[in-house]
Amino acid sequence: MVHAQDTGWITGSVTDPTGAPVPKATVNLILHGGSKPVATTVTTAQGLFTLQTLRPVYYDLTVDAPGFQQYQLDNVKVDPSRPTDLPKIELKVAALAASVNVTAGLETVQTTSPELSTTVTAEQIERLPVGDRNPLGFISTQSGISPANANGYETDINGQRSSFSNVTLDGMNIQDNYIRTGDLDYTPNEPLLSQVQEFTVVSSNQGTASSGGASQVNFTTPSGTNQFHGSVFWQNRNNKFAANDFFDNSDGNPLPRLNLNQAGVSVGGPIKKDKLFFYTTYELYRLKSQEEADATILTSTARQGIFSWVTPTGQIQQANILNIVGLPMDPLMSQLLAQVPDASHINNYRVGDSEPGQLLNTAGYGYYVRNNQERDNAEGKMDYYINPTNSITATYAWNRDRVDRPDVGLDYGTIPPFQNDDSRNLITAAWRVNPRPTLTNEVRAGANIAPATFGYTGSGGPLPSYLIGGMDYTSPQAYENSSILAQGRNTRTYSIQDNATWTHGRHTIKFGAFYQADYVRTYDYTGTIPAYNVGIASTNQSGNLLFQSNLPTASALQLNSANLLLASLAGLIDDDGQTFNVTSQTSGFVPGAPYLRHFTYDNLAFYGQDEWKVLPRLTVTAGLRWEYDSPVNERDSLELQPLVTGTPEQTLLSDATLYYTGNSINRPFYRKDLNNFAPNVGLAWDPFGKGKTSVRAGYSISYVNDEAITVAEAFTDTNPGLVYPVANF
Repeated sequence: MVHAQDTGWITGSVTDPTGAPVPKATVNLILHGGSKPVATTVTTAQGLFTLQTLRPVYYDLTVDAPGFQQYQLDNVKVDPSRPTDLPKIELKVAALAASVNVTAGLETVQTTSPELSTTVTAEQIERLPVGDRNPLGFISTQSGISPANANGYETDINGQRSSFSNVTLDGMNIQDNYIRTGDLDYTPNEPLLSQVQEFTVVSSNQGTASSGGASQVNFTTPSGTNQFHGSVFWQNRNNKFAANDFFDNSDGNPLPRLNLNQAGVSVGGPIKKDKLFFYTTYELYRLKSQEEADATILTSTARQGIFSWVTPTGQIQQANILNIVGLPMDPLMSQLLAQVPDASHINNYRVGDSEPGQLLNTAGYGYYVRNNQERDNAEGKMDYYINPTNSITATYAWNRDRVDRPDVGLDYGTIPPFQNDDSRNLITAAWRVNPRPTLTNEVRAGANIAPATFGYTGSGGPLPSYLIGGMDYTSPQAYENSSILAQGRNTRTYSIQDNATWTHGRHTIKFGAFYQADYVRTYDYTGTIPAYNVGIASTNQSGNLLFQSNLPTASALQLNSANLLLASLAGLIDDDGQTFNVTSQTSGFVPGAPYLRHFTYDNLAFYGQDEWKVLPRLTVTAGLRWEYDSPVNERDSLELQPLVTGTPEQTLLSDATLYYTGNSINRPFYRKDLNNFAPNVGLAWDPFGKGKTSVRAGYSISYVNDEAITVAEAFTDTNPGLVYPVANF
């Protein structure tokens, strides 16, 4: 939370022609092209001024003092979450009614703040190409940031874990506060370019007003101005001029479908000039594509129970293994096999034991699966300048994302049976008040409702009463080919913050409070359906029903393959398992009930900071922040922990008693930590007084949410009693 994590501020000084400070000069800030002030302040006895909590747009600034000409500076750019430090303003002695007009030049560096920060502006965003219109892709263009790569490394800032960074949109956290891994590469709200005007990355030496991370990425949404502006775009990418993949060609598959349409419209402007502004945007993303899936299927002889193998002399031999052991084809396995494409669909040998010109028992079937994505993003923003001392702003953002998940599980169909289908809602509102020229206060509140579901939506109907897997061919049961059943989470984040700034003499004192509440409902049906794996039971003395005497020329590996084919056809069960969950503290284990938890996690903080302009070109910053992170809690106290008797070591060595844990029964997960004090000191020096060179140094401590909920959940989940997996081998 760097000044509400989306606003900026202007600092400067006013002198007369001799270099003496001009006190009580009136400094007005006007929206560029407007005529009425939207913010105002006066200079201190030392001629210093600061204008706080400003939305990041272009302004015109005027300075008025008795006996001096009016000074006007046009096109002053304010960036989010960082200061705009103006060069010294020198007033001219009044002569008639003349005034001094200046147009802002090149951007100056930060000369009053020790923070290391950079801003990616709207102009840069427009110039840089980005195919998916995802603004998160611009983060890695900044210094000190390592982008994600194919080896599984996530985007990080200065080598920190990605969960150490805080990402906001208009001051509201938009990260997944349940699973925070990869929080710089994915946000549930998935903002697109038309929703972002610019953003600032604070990579080091952040002030005590910052919360949620040791580094900050603060996005701001566009606002309307005194002129109407709008845009319409459409872009298309398709496979018309694309080449086919080598393996698709070799499998005889045509060019997979690819047709991506991205379109959007935005408009913003004044409802009442200098007073009330609006901005609204809508973008759609429609991806129609396919990807190849590889399945292992049986040859025509293997489907009949005839096992084929290559002898050491290179001859192919066959034997009906069902007849050898005297077992019939199992009816259930026959029904399952009937759902598997027959041998006429074999089109590759990347899987299985067959080779071109030599069909044995298994081979590959490559086919196309739909891999579509449909996304809609909409946003609206209102800015109301009631008067120079009061203003209100509010943002609402909505996105819906429906994604095919062929990577999760397949059933030989062309439409993946698993999909994500989520709608997210974000709202923020802020009230800025300037009760005195040297005092500014902003109150900001927001909510982010961000579900993430993994659901079964295929044509297979309701979940079956059992699952069968382990065959030597790919199961047609999508559930068996998946590591999940229906699962997901609904993460809700609420926050409120108050930030005040008081300018007194050479001191700019900032203080405030912050509160954020995270609520997570997480559920998982995985394991709740009985699952059976075929194979030769290990209770058999040798682990086989077919022996060397049955297939004299077969190797040990070929015998294992023969036994697996036998089990796949005859329905021989090797192992089975099912997971049982409770639904309350008194329910006992309920068959078919999912793992369901409701976690809460709160953060409360107070801070104070003094920016002391020791010399005209030297600013020293010192502050302190106190953080309180509440112990993670489960609403229904459905977690177990051991009852500590004596020391923890003695408890571990004893038959410890497990008991329910949670705030509802006055047994918190762990003790409160009330000594999280985060100091912050730094300096910024302008050695030449030109605003083009800055020397900065700083030291700070930050407290972060590093997977707090999932870590607590993982530790309590290891205590048995509420989740009971049953397995027979």
